[in-house]
Amino acid sequence: MDFWQNFDWMLLLRCFIVGGLICVIGQILIDKTKLTSARILVLFVTVGTILGGLGIYPYLVKFAGCGATVPLTGFGNNLAKGVMEAVKQNGFLGVFTGGLKASAGGIAAAVIVLGGGGAYFAFSGEKAATETVETVVKDTIASSGGSLEGKEIVEQEAEQLVTEVEDSVKVSTQEDTKSTDVAETVKKDAPTRINLPYGYFEGPTNGSGKPNGIGIAYVTKGYSLDLKNRDKETLDLKPGDKIMNAKFKDGNLQQGELQRKDGTRKTIQIGG
Repeated sequence: MDFWQNFDWMLLLRCFIVGGLICVIGQILIDKTKLTSARILVLFVTVGTILGGLGIYPYLVKFAGCGATVPLTGFGNNLAKGVMEAVKQNGFLGVFTGGLKASAGGIAAAVIVLGGGGAYFAFSGEKAATETVETVVKDTIASSGGSLEGKEIVEQEAEQLVTEVEDSVKVSTQEDTKSTDVAETVKKDAPTRINLPYGYFEGPTNGSGKPNGIGIAYVTKGYSLDLKNRDKETLDLKPGDKIMNAKFKDGNLQQGELQRKDGTRKTIQIGG
């Protein structure tokens, strides 16, 4: 009862508001900027270190408590505090040892939690399969009444279960491999989309990324195509038109069949 009477509810509110605002700033940086998550984390630690070195962040810690110490800015402040204390005690050498000493507890906790969690998830699948086999074996023993014949049945069923599990894992692995191969094949065989002055081209390209081969040219905006013939003719391309069997060489259109939006067709020959 005394605990609730002496509890600082205003500190809890300040902790929630300040910690929430720091998280909101991080989310805004993720949504509205091109900064990666890693750079944002480094930015928060750096800001906390600078504010801690200037003596500003301790006031925020005093005001908001855990709302200022738990976020990464609080970790940066902790580094600055450790460096300043180490410099007072050991001089220049404290610049290199103070931050590590001050943050050793947090780093150790992170290693233990992340390492333990990773190990748990890594071995959880194997452990679950083993527990399943043991459960089936125990149930079979109970149903057999503990007789010699029952033990033989247990051994047979256990071996059969292990074989089925191994076969299931192999099939699952093969299916995953096939799915990956199919995805890579589709990605590899998918036509490359290259921008053109009047639209875009879907088809093969050369080493420079220019259209090179036979594909389809899609017209998305009006354009006057120079046919480069003796009569200096041009061909007006309109949005919605397509150049079927468009043959390109090193980025230059050579020939194809213009298919208008209304269905009319016209053979295109560049040059000559």
